[in-house]
Amino acid sequence: MATTRSALTDEDVRTLVKGATPDERALAARKLCVTMDREALSDEDRALAADILRVMAADAAEKVRTAIAETLRASDVVPHDVALRLARDVEAVSLPLLSFSPVFTDDDLAEIVRLGGPVRQVAIARRPEISRVVTDSLAEHGGERALTVACANPGADFSDGSLNQIVDRFEKSERVLAAMAYRQVLPLSVSERPSAYERCALWQKIRSLLSVYTLSPVSRSASISSPIMRSARRRRWRSPPAQRSGPRSISSTRPGAPPT
Repeated sequence: MATTRSALTDEDVRTLVKGATPDERALAARKLCVTMDREALSDEDRALAADILRVMAADAAEKVRTAIAETLRASDVVPHDVALRLARDVEAVSLPLLSFSPVFTDDDLAEIVRLGGPVRQVAIARRPEISRVVTDSLAEHGGERALTVACANPGADFSDGSLNQIVDRFEKSERVLAAMAYRQVLPLSVSERPSAYERCALWQKIRSLLSVYTLSPVSRSASISSPIMRSARRRRWRSPPAQRSGPRSISSTRPGAPPT
């Protein structure tokens, strides 16, 4: 493994495997992970790196496993089996990978949402992009905090059915409904559900604001909340036309000027 060996000495390898303290092994692990992340690895190098990562992932010291998760959180060099193992680890280890790692499949993430608990759900809800497979699982199994984060995430792709399911489950949650209300596009099947939104004080405030300000770019989407638009039109401030007086001569307003 030419590229990695050039940065990781034999002493580093021995420290990684047989280091006397967790701090020593964690330092060696970080050094290796940085090299893996920055160097272009051949297939042979990648296979050797995967074997070394499996050794590190089995280390009893949390610091060593955390070194992998933090350093390689957004790298595709982590083997799939190692990523799944670390996803079941303590939160300090699992959360960085769950938030960013491209190694997980949609099915992996959906299963973790179902079984992993609320903290892992929030980490997945924060991912830069979330497919409908994952948001479907969040809609069915996610807690209030996770769904608030997911609904506020512009990279989360929700189906109409998932959004309706979220409203069904959290129709009394102002946090969830407000996050959903601020999404760029809402399907009519969701936006035309006043029974849930009428009970949400924050939603009422949003509607009130929309009645005052111009709804320009938002109205470009035909699927955006038609009740909001109608409410805005109904509640738009209307002032009576000002009483106009006839034109006056400029000279009539000048002190001492003779009447015209």
